[in-house]
Amino acid sequence: MKILILEDSKNRIQTFKDSLEERHELVITENAQEAIEILKGCDKFDYIFLDHDLGGEIFVDPHREDSGSAVVRYLQTMSSYQGGRSETVFRLWRHGQSRMIVHSMNIIQAINMENDLKDSGYQTYRIPFNVLQGYLTNCPEFLD
Repeated sequence: MKILILEDSKNRIQTFKDSLEERHELVITENAQEAIEILKGCDKFDYIFLDHDLGGEIFVDPHREDSGSAVVRYLQTMSSYQGGRSETVFRLWRHGQSRMIVHSMNIIQAINMENDLKDSGYQTYRIPFNVLQGYLTNCPEFLD
């Protein structure tokens, strides 16, 4: 499987790598704008893991362009019908098939991100990283 991970913590990135790298193709970015650029490309991801608070900060304003919410806003634009443009429909089909996992420990923004993605038609799960880490460490095949 191909997995996009938006995460800025080196320790968490290492946990993802240790648990998933042998079985899956990982694309990891620490930056929301880079994640958006990756999503604009032609790749389809089976899973997209999203953190909210980036840049080593906590309780980041969701309106900032360097937060996981910025990626959610981009994904929401892909789920809205924009004048029948085939490129938009193609991107929606491609990313609409991705399963989203919001793993932010910022519970308020994680809930907001989860709800926004679900409202836009994405299959979304909210799993705080401390719980996700248990799955990754003890049962990495849970994605299969």
